[in-house]
Amino acid sequence: MSLLLAVVAMALALVMTLSLYRVIAGPSVFDRLTGLGLIGSKTIVLLMVVGELDERVDLYVDIALSYALI
Repeated sequence: MSLLLAVVAMALALVMTLSLYRVIAGPSVFDRLTGLGLIGSKTIVLLMVVGELDERVDLYVDIALSYALI
């Protein structure tokens, strides 16, 4: 199970990197904003996956909720 979660975390990190490219090289402001939104939502999911890997989901849920409110 932890191997699957580690692969999911790596895939999320890769998708976030690709979204960062869209933020930097986006041809329009709307592309840049979409990339930032994707990075924000993927960060919340990545926090949940890391919390499951660390077996401290309760702590990471609080962090993810705080990040989502910002």
